[in-house]
Order: sequence, then structure tokens, then C-alpha cells
Amino acid sequence: TFKWMGMEMQTGTLRLDGPDGLLWIAENIALTQIKYPSSAPRLKPGVEYSWSIDKKGFPAEKARFRILTPEEAKPIQEQLKLLEGASGVFKTTLAILKASLFVSHGLYYEAREILAEAVNADPDEPTVHLLLGETYEKSGLKSLALEEYGGAQFVSRISQ
Repeated sequence: TFKWMGMEMQTGTLRLDGPDGLLWIAENIALTQIKYPSSAPRLKPGVEYSWSIDKKGFPAEKARFRILTPEEAKPIQEQLKLLEGASGVFKTTLAILKASLFVSHGLYYEAREILAEAVNADPDEPTVHLLLGETYEKSGLKSLALEEYGGAQFVSRISQ
């Protein structure tokens, strides 16, 4: 599932590119998420893809992703089980640890999901904003990264 923020109710075009160029395009979409159809070319593990959403009046930004091979996924799943089994860890700390694990393996979508939830639950924690900014930056979403870095800076100042 491809997800993006803002631009509700305005039609646009989602483009998915692989190493050899365009793989799939969805035009005239007025949503903030769309599921990759089973009729589209199958995505392959280990290959880097990029996608962009283009809506009139908004700058198009590209995001990158890669699907892990089963061999790459297994140790990450094992580390997640260890983190989830840890007792006495604060919820925000656990979110930061999980997201850091995902970021370290290039799993930016998973990290973003966890961090977005953590920002909603604990908006005054600058570390969450900072890591979310890093996640956005590494996935190519520069303007969102700058917003989160600014949020981290703001929260740090007001908590001093």
C-alpha cells in the first residue's frame, strides 16, 4: 500500500519506477493511499524501487523502497521479538528502538508507521521527531524531514 499525507480530494498521479523504468502508474486518484494491484508487475525482493505522487500545485517528491528477501527478513523478525518481549521498557522507548532497527535495515515505511504513532502518543519527545525526520530524509522526503527536525528543535526548546 502506498500512503502519503495531505492533498486530499485533489486528483493526481502515482508513478512507480523500477531499475528499468516505469512499472505502474495510477492516474486521477483523489486518495491518500492506494493498494498496489495484483495485476501490476510483481515486485521482486532485493530490488530498489521509487515512487512519486504528483498533484497540481504541490511539488512531487520521490520515495524509495526495497522488499527484503526472506533471508534478510528473518534476523529482523527475531530482533523484533526480543524487543517486544523486553519488560519494563516505556512505550515511547520501545517505539524508538523498533524504529531504529527498521531504519538501520532501510525499512523506512515500517519505521515511519511506528514513529507517526509515537509522535501522536508522545508529541513532546524530541527523539521521536528527530528519528522521524531521519526516516523521511533517508526515504527521500526532504520537506517532511525538515518539518520533523523543526519539531524536534521546538520541543527541545520548550522543555528546557
